[in-house]
Amino acid sequence: AEYPVRFFWFDRIDNMLVNGNMALKRDRPEDAAEWFDKAFEDADFGDQAKGSWHLSTTRKRAWWINVAADAYEQAGMPGMAKDMRAKAARETG
Repeated sequence: AEYPVRFFWFDRIDNMLVNGNMALKRDRPEDAAEWFDKAFEDADFGDQAKGSWHLSTTRKRAWWINVAADAYEQAGMPGMAKDMRAKAARETG
């Protein structure tokens, strides 16, 4: 039997971001989009994201938002990709 590989980080949001990135690298954009949906749904970039190493700086947040946009684009969700790219642009000013 083939089992999916999951990566584990102690921070919930970081865990979802890393698994989304790995799914994207493994050419599974739909799975990546699901991971990113969960991560950004939970990460309001306020109190919830304070423990997240991956979202700890504006530069890191913008990078992850752009990675999510790539996943949405590849998963056939151009509207979500556009929204995420606009969000990344707002993050970096």
